[in-house]
Amino acid sequence: TGSQVESRENLALDLRLASLHAAAVQTAAGALLLLGENGAGKSTLAVALAMRGLRFVGDDRLLLRLSQRPRGIGLQLTAKLRLPLPATLGPAFRRFASSRAVLQSASLSLIRFRPEEILPRGKSLRLGAAILLQRDGTPAPRLQPLPRTELLDALLQGCFAPQLTAVERLQALLPVAGLPGFALHYADCEPASDHVVRHFA
Repeated sequence: TGSQVESRENLALDLRLASLHAAAVQTAAGALLLLGENGAGKSTLAVALAMRGLRFVGDDRLLLRLSQRPRGIGLQLTAKLRLPLPATLGPAFRRFASSRAVLQSASLSLIRFRPEEILPRGKSLRLGAAILLQRDGTPAPRLQPLPRTELLDALLQGCFAPQLTAVERLQALLPVAGLPGFALHYADCEPASDHVVRHFA
């Protein structure tokens, strides 16, 4: 909504904060960032991971507190799924999404998670790892190590921090780029989510 966007942009003006184009869920190691271009499947994968028991943090924009030990901050916003859902998604996912849908149009479904399924507004958690989504049709999903330079490039492309110069933004994101980084090659969301859960369990 307009008020949510305004609030998010106001928060990002804090020198210590940045808005990152990413989805995220909570694992035992901290926030797992899901990076990728529009259409890479960040929202669908985040919802699938929440269905599998990982706490939802965000699906489009993640608020980061920048420091040598950066943290993600919960905004408790609704998740957005593009419609129609991919035909490869099974009945369990469809039931889960339908049971939590609060608003639907021909092209979009807004998902509101139950309190225990989502990071509370304003609560922060450490960052644990980052995944760059590569929906390239790989039949069996696989995670492979992502070079730090590629992770940093993805972070820079998705970072909104107008209060920082380009050099300051680069320096602020270096600790985030030091996280364990992976590229997820996959075709379908549900096998990919199973693979991610097994890897980060």
